[in-house]
Parts: sequence; structure tokens; C-alpha cells
Amino acid sequence: MVNVTFLPMNAVPQIEEQRELAIENDDHLAILLNENSIVDGQYLFHNPDGSIRMKAKRDHVRVSTMQYIPQLGSLAIGFNFGAFQIWNLMTLELEFTSQVNVECLPVTHFGFQEPCDDPRAFCYLWAVYSVADRFEEQEFPLAVMHSLTYQGKRLLDDGQYLYQDFSTSTIRFQMELSSLEGGAAGGRCVSCRTHSIATSLGEDGEDNVLNLVQLVWECWGSGAPHHAALLFDLDQWYKAQMPSTYPLQSSPFTHACALPLDRTHVLGAALCAPSVAPYASAHRLEEHFYPNSLSYSKFLVTRTHVLCAIVAPYASAHRLEEHFYPNLLSYICILHYILPLERTHVLGAPSVAPYASAHRLEEHFYPNSLSYICILHYILPLDRTHVLGAALCAPSVAPFFV
Repeated sequence: MVNVTFLPMNAVPQIEEQRELAIENDDHLAILLNENSIVDGQYLFHNPDGSIRMKAKRDHVRVSTMQYIPQLGSLAIGFNFGAFQIWNLMTLELEFTSQVNVECLPVTHFGFQEPCDDPRAFCYLWAVYSVADRFEEQEFPLAVMHSLTYQGKRLLDDGQYLYQDFSTSTIRFQMELSSLEGGAAGGRCVSCRTHSIATSLGEDGEDNVLNLVQLVWECWGSGAPHHAALLFDLDQWYKAQMPSTYPLQSSPFTHACALPLDRTHVLGAALCAPSVAPYASAHRLEEHFYPNSLSYSKFLVTRTHVLCAIVAPYASAHRLEEHFYPNLLSYICILHYILPLERTHVLGAPSVAPYASAHRLEEHFYPNSLSYICILHYILPLDRTHVLGAALCAPSVAPFFV
């Protein structure tokens, strides 16, 4: 049994004395950051200036997710009524309170990104609004990217920046994570992970950093539940003139694809960062840096299985801009299960290839021009499988070579 002593904010000046007492008594210390939010059975959702943004019954309020962000020295806390706060743990002060989501969907995931080579103290925080349980609501998840502006940033010994003195926050981009196949009525977010991956391009070892966000979600409706994934490139979004929203499809800064996981309950997903590699060619074109020109591995975890998906870009002797669109991706999914081998059987994995022609027309890149074969290698069938988690294997990402 762990003993926890909760300290009020006014006891912080005596923290060293309290620490010594806790060590003597084998206790753990905890500080109530929002102790003034509970009044007469009500929860008061405060703004940083002390004003009240909303009220709710205390029993109806839950913390739905929480993530510590080292670059901010802060804790992001999401609530089940569709809003979040940022608390600075160095000053123990509330720095930011978000607006309440219109649909009141819980905040279930966070993701933090920093732009490359930006001298300003500017960064981004993703917040995903989604139901937590399967088939709970007939709503789709919403991924929202907030810009966070600070007065300055300090370079630390480990090469990371520490952002200081919060200034403002603005919603910069949002996208509804609906079904890629149609016919779905609702969904839930499975995973939101950010990656800053350094890559060397070309023989001269040109350095490049990929700022990626990977989102995996599940949709349900009249048919069997199905899953999809989205890869968002922050730097390519900058080059696309920073649109505030975009349809759920592949673009120069996004790559959307369906995952072959029918009737499978995915618990988590992650990109294997070391596996990520951009397209490689004797001639470097702007399109080579699009998310759909990346090859990579990602892992999906169920209660009994671990799935490794390998994604590789379309190959051609001549690389055109359209070749980097998501519907030209080819990929193979291989499932590795953690279960006794005597119960193993092979089903086969998915390989998707675009329409082939001596002359490439724009229509050839439409989704209905795709041909594909599904081959899944299973140790056990995925039917009625409860997936626990998933991850992308970053070292497995490799570009196309000419």
C-alpha cells in the first residue's frame, strides 16, 4: 500500500520540511493544483485570471487524459466535458484554459510538436476529442492543433529547448477523423503520437528532420468496425500555406489509409521512429518529402497480438508529383502474435498497387483506379480480437531508391 500525503498550495513554501517528514514516514507527497475548483459539490472550471469558464456537478467531472510535456515544463490535463488546461509545474500556476468542445467530447489524447529552425518561441499542442469506449456515441473524433506562443525559449544542455513565459494560444488546424470507407456512424481515437525524426538524405548526408503526427482511430456503423491511420507532416503543412482544415484524404502534408483490422479491438498504436525513411533518388524533388513518400513500420497491439505494418511508397523510373499521393502507396501488413506456436496458422497480408499505364493521367490516381491484394500473416485470426495497442517502428522507415 502506497501512502500519499496531499498538500495544499499554501504548504509549498515548506516543501523541504514536508519532504523530510515524508521520507521518514515512507510517504509520497502530492500537491492539489486546483484545490479552489471544488466548491459546495460543484466543479469550477477556471481561466488563468481566476474567472470561471463553466460550472458542473463535481461527480460528473473526470480527468480523461494527462501528459507531461518536458519542453514546456508543464502538465496538459484533459477533461471528460471537452476541454483541457495547461499547468506550469515550475511555478505551479495555471497557464491556459481551452474552450469547451461543442459536442462535449472528452479530451483523450495529446501530442506536442516543435517547428524546425524557427527562432520564435512557438510550438504546437494537439488535442484529440473522442469517446473513450467503443460504440459509446455516434460521433467521430476531432483532432485539433493549437499553437502555443511563449515570450522566449532557453537551450538546455541536452540540446532541447525549454519554453518560458506563456503568451497566447490559437487553434491552427483541425480535422474530423471520420470513416475512409463510408457507412460509419461514429468512432474513437486509438492513438495520437508525435515524432521528430532526423534523417540523412543523399550521398552528402544532407540533414533533414521529419515532424510527424500519427493518428489511429476506429469507426463503427452498420457493418463491421474498421480502422484508419493518418500521418501529418508539420513542415509540409507550413509549405502548403498552413490551411486551417482539410478533407480526410492524402495531400502534400497528410497520408490517410485504411488498416486491415476488421472485427479487431485495437488498444493502441505507435510508429517505429527508427524505421522511418524518406524517398531517396539521385534528384531530390519537393514531392519526395511528402508523407506519402515515406516508408516506415508501425505496431498495433491487441490483448493477445502484436501487429507490424510495413508501408512503402509507389516505385517508378520517373517520379512525378502525383506519385507521392497517398493512393499510390503500396504496403504489406504482417501480424506477429504473442501466443503458443502450436495454435499458429497463416492467413496471408495487404498489398496495394495503383493503376498501371504507359501514360499516366490524372484519373489514374483516383482511388477507384487502385488494384490490391490482401495477404495477412497471422499466428491467430483477428476475428473478435481485442487490440491493446499499436506503434510505428521508426527504424524500419525507408525511402524508394532509384
